[in-house]
Amino acid sequence: MLQVAVVGAGVAGLASAIALRRAGASVTVFERRSGPATGGAGVLLQPSGLVALAAIGGALDPESPAIRRLEGRRRDGKRVLDLDYGRYPAGNGRGVVRATLVNRLLALAEAAGVAFRFASPVTAITGHAGGAALRGVGKGTWDLIVVADGAHSPLRETVAPVDRTRAYDWSALWALVPLPGDWPRDVLQQRYHRGDRMAGILPVAQGRGKPAVGTFFWSVRHDAVTAWRQAPLQEWKAAVLRLWPSLAPIVDAFRTHDDLHVATYRDARPSRWHRGRVVLVGDAAHGTSPQLGNGVTLALGDAVVLARALARAPDIPAGLNAYERERRTAVRFTNLCDSIARSQRHCAVSRQGAGASAWRGSRQASATPPRRRAVAPHGWPCAPPWTALLVAHVDLATPRSSRLATAAHTATETWQYFRKG
Repeated sequence: MLQVAVVGAGVAGLASAIALRRAGASVTVFERRSGPATGGAGVLLQPSGLVALAAIGGALDPESPAIRRLEGRRRDGKRVLDLDYGRYPAGNGRGVVRATLVNRLLALAEAAGVAFRFASPVTAITGHAGGAALRGVGKGTWDLIVVADGAHSPLRETVAPVDRTRAYDWSALWALVPLPGDWPRDVLQQRYHRGDRMAGILPVAQGRGKPAVGTFFWSVRHDAVTAWRQAPLQEWKAAVLRLWPSLAPIVDAFRTHDDLHVATYRDARPSRWHRGRVVLVGDAAHGTSPQLGNGVTLALGDAVVLARALARAPDIPAGLNAYERERRTAVRFTNLCDSIARSQRHCAVSRQGAGASAWRGSRQASATPPRRRAVAPHGWPCAPPWTALLVAHVDLATPRSSRLATAAHTATETWQYFRKG
């Protein structure tokens, strides 16, 4: 029986543990915290993520909101993003609080016979070919070590000596908030103003028998968080309402800065995902912009493909090669969207007029130069329309014709975004 150690009890780690245990492996999960990683806001599960969740025996409660549309508008109310899931055969997305999803996966893992060792920080990984060992949690070797400790992984360099990981310049303020009675429960809504303002509300489920709430998020430069905390909260509230007046009943409920959490993100691009008997999954392998709404979906897909690849391969190295090859193909499109979203030429629409130099660097976006010049720094504040459009239904499970239709629709929406900017 394959002896597997999984480092990290978040979505990627728990899903991988479940998938490998169901495939016949003996699995132990090591988590540095005293319990599973249940922090974080609401997440959007794309249709392919729901398929992957079902493949490991999981399902969301019927109460979890079905997200049927992604809608983005400018401050003046003009729509620049309108993705109707009904146009595509894959179905709707679902909104869920991350803690709810993690607890559901934890219950599945325990029922499957996965062992857990909490409060067990792994400090290093040694050995690769004949067997790998974990430092900091006792002696012993493992046939396979799955590194699933997130985008900030300190263990990633064990696998990838060349690591192109860097922090985003932009963070997010977020909070779980009650939704007004007339607020749509089936739409992920966003509001943008040029490249420096973005707010959004994602309806999410808290769990069986609990009412749906919303995840509120607001983009903020990471180096501006301290100034935000020091400034009167009322000034920030006024800025939010100038962008999106309908948020008044939600924003009014914030009494102090501590009512909002600050999330930071990293763009993880390791040169390789496996080495010897150690493999990366989830954000440790391909952490990307949260604006793409695809991180949890990709993590669930990694788990399913890893277990399947190992089951079909003659040995572990062959299985890991097959896993990385297949998942890099699935992730490549998401990385492309992320690169566009954070590009200085493509991400934000500046206050300045068009410039010939900006157009020369963005000819692939359209056959006609856009009116505005994009100047945003590395990050994701602007939420341009193609980010959600390109990833909402693009996965290996999506028919090629649907992928092409999505890409064509994206090109049209992107051009309209620049024209209306």
